[in-house]
Amino acid sequence: MVERIEIIFDLEVLQGTCYIEIKPGIYTGDNWNKGSTYFTDETFTYISKAIEKHYKNYSLLGMNEINQ
Repeated sequence: MVERIEIIFDLEVLQGTCYIEIKPGIYTGDNWNKGSTYFTDETFTYISKAIEKHYKNYSLLGMNEINQ
C-alpha cells in the first residue's frame, strides 16, 4: 500500500523537527516560516529523487537554492 503524501502549509500542524521546509524566495537564514511549504522527511525523500535528476548540485542534506 502506498502511503499518502502530505503537503503541510500550517505551522500549527508541525510536531517536532522532522520536516523539510520549502521557502519561496531567497534564503534569509530564518526557519519555520509562515508561507513556506513543509513535507515530512520520509515524504520528501521520494520527491528529492526527482529533484536530483534535474539539479546536479542538489543535496538532500543542507540548504539548496533552486532558481526555478
